[in-house]
Amino acid sequence: MKIIFYFTLFSSLWLILCACPTPDLNTQDLKNLRANHYDFKNWKRNYFKGINFDLPKNLEKGNTDFMYKSDGLSKVNYQLGVYISVEHFDANEADEYSFSFDEEVPKLTAVHEFYMNQRRNSFQYLENSIKTDLPKGSKLPGSMEVIYGRVDEYDYDMKYVIATVEKNNQWYVFQFITSQDLSTYLFDDFKKIIQSVR
Repeated sequence: MKIIFYFTLFSSLWLILCACPTPDLNTQDLKNLRANHYDFKNWKRNYFKGINFDLPKNLEKGNTDFMYKSDGLSKVNYQLGVYISVEHFDANEADEYSFSFDEEVPKLTAVHEFYMNQRRNSFQYLENSIKTDLPKGSKLPGSMEVIYGRVDEYDYDMKYVIATVEKNNQWYVFQFITSQDLSTYLFDDFKKIIQSVR
């Protein structure tokens, strides 16, 4: 039984580590990003399960290794080491997550905290920010939080920005993952994504 447990554990860690987006510092995408003052230049409207929002054009379809749900939207730029995902949660799922609280909480809180706990549990080392409202200018209600973390001692330090958005009794979790260094420059771009959600 222990052998199966350790095999599963190490297989999962291997997948996470290999899938981790890490930047290539000598790419055309990074040169373009620098030339545009570390902001994405070209954007495209995306549609996903009842919402629409802007994403940078230079993202391609990614895998679901960093996501809780496999039917979400996953986008990545491997050259920059930038990963963005969106996952949808319905009212039944929000009700289910609410049961883990000792007192009644808004469903937005239930979904956000559930997702944050899933993310926290995937780290061996982490530093958590304080939960805040969505950025000023956002058209929908929600919560946002940042986690700095590593899967293990030898992994890269990564920054995870997680925003939960509510629309029509449905909830959407946006996740932005990149290196701590690059996140300093691209945090405004993630806020732009959240502000564009309709």
